[in-house]
Amino acid sequence: MLSYRRTFDAITNSNWDKTQSKQRDEEETLLTYLSKEEIERSRIYEEQSFSIAIGLFFSIIFLIFLILV
Repeated sequence: MLSYRRTFDAITNSNWDKTQSKQRDEEETLLTYLSKEEIERSRIYEEQSFSIAIGLFFSIIFLIFLILV
């Protein structure tokens, strides 16, 4: 991780810790402006998207298995 941080600092001419804290501040600011319903809706959407992706993955694996057998 440390080598990645050094590479990041060299490429961006920035400081990793400052970038991380800035990102955290932006996320906290966003959360203060969003309503609880919007946050909940976003969380549900992410969970549903993940479930759909997992379902598609296993469906494709199952289809490949059926084709090969």
